[in-house]
Amino acid sequence: MRNAAILVALVLMAPCRSHAQTPGGANRTAPPALDPSTNPPAQTPYTPVTEKVRLREYVKSWVSPISFLTCATSAGWGQL
Repeated sequence: MRNAAILVALVLMAPCRSHAQTPGGANRTAPPALDPSTNPPAQTPYTPVTEKVRLREYVKSWVSPISFLTCATSAGWGQL
């Protein structure tokens, strides 16, 4: 039973460690040089986040499947 719990924990933690990377730095190119005679693009003005949007994003992150999985894994690990 203990080995199965460890295996499940490792399988659940594996996606956290995988990142998309190019193998050995292949296909790297330098960014294009900026021409000093041209002006940089205009930035869009900053618009603050409203309380309604903030609350919606908070609830969405709080009730997501990933948060439940993280809590379940943590609780299982603590019980182990």
